[in-house]
Amino acid sequence: MKPALRIIIIEDSPDDALLVVREVEHAGYAVQAQRVQIAEELRDALAQGTPDLVLADYSLPHFSATEGLATLKETGLDVPFIVVSGSIGEEVAVQVMKDGAADCVMKEHMSRLGPVVQRELREADERKHKRDAERALAESEKRYRLLVESQTDLIIKTDPKGRFLYASPTYCALYGKSPQELANSSYELVIHPDDISSVADATAGLFHPPYSCRYEARSMTVGGWRWIEWNAHAELDSQNTVVALVGSGRDITDRKQAEEALRESEENFRHFLDDSPLGVRIVTAEGETMYANRAILDIYGFSSLEELRTTPVEKRYTSESYIEFKKRYERRQQGEDSPSEYEVNVVRKNGEVRHLLVSRKGQLWNGKKQYQLLYRDITESKRAEAERETMQAQLLQSQKMEAIGELAGGVAHDFNNLLTGILGNIAIMRSSLPPADPLLENLNAAETAARQAADLTKGLLTFSRSAMVLPVPMNITAALNATLALLKQSLPATMEIVRDYEQTTWNVLLDQSQMTQILLNLAVNARDAMKGKGMLTIRTRNVTIDTAYVHEHPYARTGEFVHLSVADTGVGIPPEIRSHLFEPFHTTKPIGSGTGMGLSIVYGAIKQAGGWVTADSPPPEDICSIRGALSGAGTVFGIFLPRCLDEPSAPAVPIHLPVQVCSGTVLVVEDEPVVCAVTQALLMRSGCAVLTAGDGASALATFRERQGTIDLVLLDMTMPGMTTDDVVHAMRATDPHVPILLTSGYTSGDTVKRMLAEGTVQGFLPKPYELQELLSTINQLLERP
Repeated sequence: MKPALRIIIIEDSPDDALLVVREVEHAGYAVQAQRVQIAEELRDALAQGTPDLVLADYSLPHFSATEGLATLKETGLDVPFIVVSGSIGEEVAVQVMKDGAADCVMKEHMSRLGPVVQRELREADERKHKRDAERALAESEKRYRLLVESQTDLIIKTDPKGRFLYASPTYCALYGKSPQELANSSYELVIHPDDISSVADATAGLFHPPYSCRYEARSMTVGGWRWIEWNAHAELDSQNTVVALVGSGRDITDRKQAEEALRESEENFRHFLDDSPLGVRIVTAEGETMYANRAILDIYGFSSLEELRTTPVEKRYTSESYIEFKKRYERRQQGEDSPSEYEVNVVRKNGEVRHLLVSRKGQLWNGKKQYQLLYRDITESKRAEAERETMQAQLLQSQKMEAIGELAGGVAHDFNNLLTGILGNIAIMRSSLPPADPLLENLNAAETAARQAADLTKGLLTFSRSAMVLPVPMNITAALNATLALLKQSLPATMEIVRDYEQTTWNVLLDQSQMTQILLNLAVNARDAMKGKGMLTIRTRNVTIDTAYVHEHPYARTGEFVHLSVADTGVGIPPEIRSHLFEPFHTTKPIGSGTGMGLSIVYGAIKQAGGWVTADSPPPEDICSIRGALSGAGTVFGIFLPRCLDEPSAPAVPIHLPVQVCSGTVLVVEDEPVVCAVTQALLMRSGCAVLTAGDGASALATFRERQGTIDLVLLDMTMPGMTTDDVVHAMRATDPHVPILLTSGYTSGDTVKRMLAEGTVQGFLPKPYELQELLSTINQLLERP
């Protein structure tokens, strides 16, 4: 018949509770189980009677094993408490057992539960029996205190030959002999074979000074092998002859077993510490290492505890951490508090630096102050944290540049509309004045200022990647040489230009104007940084960007690129301005010496070409081939442009169209009154009939009303009410053939390129435009077959 077993299960899952019950039943018990989920239910269950066992999941929605253990302790009951959990870490398991849990069993290893339950019930029964025996002994001692106060457990007296003269009742009971059987007999104890030699050595001392001995040995009793501690001495006559031997003994089996259990526990704990990934050290108040586990030795790269002890402290820390170590030590020596948790940088035997998180806890051992130190290697997490911070900073910088780009494009749009009106009105005024009129000088000055403003807005559009470009496959070496030929007039003769081109440099997809903008602005910046005298090195290399590089530079991407580096020998870039380097209008030059648009134009042109740019001022000894850093360079700009597999086309032959007056009817669709008015005036002065519309809806109404009489539509791309696509598609539904010329001071995305490729529009004219440019474009479109 199976023994009955009443258990309380702290578990929120009925299925898991049933699984636990079945596992205990498989261990040979008839189980009566009661499942609880909160503290009140546990208290009620304990009040119904003492259970044999409590099994608890570690974490419940409204309760936990730790709280359950505390509730059980409040009752004072000696009931085995076993944690059965599916998600408990090693450190938590150790802590729970320190708090009083008998054991921890993982749900994935439920086969352990049966043996654990059997063991804990057996030990609980032994503790009960021991308490019962202790209680009985206490009662016995109370009754017979006066009789046994001076007696030990076992008392014997023999003659020198070992014949019994007296044996106490406890001795007789332990060895199963009556006093009569022992009287005048020479009863020999059965000593454990492993202890015979030490007992013989000890008892020899009874027959010569000091005529006493003490030993511990196992002997066979009615209960099996038991450890007995003996103290014996010889009784001497007046001639110092041994006449009797008196011995007192005590059963120390429980103590021995406890010592052995403690030794095994300490050994197991030592193995646990040695296998722990955490470094553990115990040091004295003077800093001497008393213990260090294997993880500590691995952290420092030492082979032994002795090597750790003999290596000077200053060699185990970086200089900064050693200074902090001395400060903490001095504070403790002066009785001041020092942090119980801190970070340090240690130097391994091979010179590698590791970052550690140290937790310190003081304790007393044999009356002396000691410190327990736990070391966690957080080198990788610190490195990952630094990488995350770098990536976050780069992301924020990228987002900031995108936002500035959007703002710059919007500003450029408004400026270009205004400049179109200004330049158009200047052209109208000039045509109305005689050649010798003194006002022409003022008009020329106004036109110069307007064109400078137009150049500024072009820079803004380039930065925002909204400038209209027509990239073509090109040989970058040829493009660079063509651009450098144009730069001769802008650079002083004292500035040496070094070309370092890879012979087989790949082609790139680029607009020649983009290359001119990039190289012109970088060269002018280099000229100013070197005060007109120095070396400008222009270098090209084919590179393949891998994932490791992208991991360090999140704005990059993998693939094949042409790497163009432009390096000067100037003063370099101060670290505090690098994050603002490519922002529009940010400049370190004196007022009046620059617009601050140069590098923002470079940034926008490269981004529009599908690449990216880096800027650095590396020391000569820190040269990275992927970035193209050159020895002695003050500033190195690294430009990465995607490889183009297409071959460059033959250069186009320029077509010189004669300036003609305009003929035909043009529908001008423009919402800006000043632009609409000046465009209308320019076209009418050139002989065109002009119709105007201020929005998409009115433009469509006019277009449909005058169907067949409109020869060309000049359509602004930012009209209120309707999108450009909507207006164009509606016009194409009415007349599929009439030329549509788009115009805008700002374009976002690839709308213009797409519509040109689709053939829904026939041209694009960026604002501000000149009369000659406007008429030439219109005439080309009107003369198309």
